[in-house]
Amino acid sequence: MKEAMAAEVAGELEQAFAQGPAATQEAMRQWLGPEVELRHEPAEPADGFYPADVLLQALSQRLALFTRLMPDYSESAVVTSEGAQIVVDLVIRGTLSDGSRIDIPGRDRLTVREGRIVAMLSAFDAERMRPLVEAVRAL
Repeated sequence: MKEAMAAEVAGELEQAFAQGPAATQEAMRQWLGPEVELRHEPAEPADGFYPADVLLQALSQRLALFTRLMPDYSESAVVTSEGAQIVVDLVIRGTLSDGSRIDIPGRDRLTVREGRIVAMLSAFDAERMRPLVEAVRAL
């Protein structure tokens, strides 16, 4: 397979986001490098380097959890690239069991090297994320 450029990866990720979370997960399976640096803004204790299969398992668990908490769970994204960087402006939406609607914007910055995603920096609005975090804790 020829080396993928960030623009090619970004295009495929954008198509996957349009198809839904399961397609996005499959696209990530295709494009993650063997080891990925995961960081959050603000920093989290779990930040560090992870094998791709560990990140894919976490994405699968997140999808199952969000679908359980919000049967109408969805994500939308605008994906752009510049050089080796991909920016994913993401919005997580859904309705919690108490009827409250969530709409959480975030931004992921992905770094592509040798045709694979090797780093992810994820930032979400902590205040708007609070109702979802509280719903997870209540399980």
